[in-house]
Amino acid sequence: MTDSLGIEKESLPAHVELCSERYEHLKDNVEDINDKFLNVESRMASLEVMISDVRMLIMNRQESDAQARYSLTVKIGLAVITGLFSAVGFLTWYVISNLST
Repeated sequence: MTDSLGIEKESLPAHVELCSERYEHLKDNVEDINDKFLNVESRMASLEVMISDVRMLIMNRQESDAQARYSLTVKIGLAVITGLFSAVGFLTWYVISNLST
């Protein structure tokens, strides 16, 4: 590096050529960094889509679980009501059959 500085001080064309190489190298580095940022951006976009899909799956699962719980509650309620009506019917029959004898 010190060797190139000495040459640059003595020769303007050498200075121009070295600066051109340096700027070309900087340009390549900036382009590499830009490509990496674009890659990160596309990965983040795909992650956003995946997170949204997972969120929708969870919400759908919660809704279907809630519907299943509601359905089970209704079935149990109907079974209890049927049992109570059966008990009332049996007791009514029992009372009527014992009163007539």
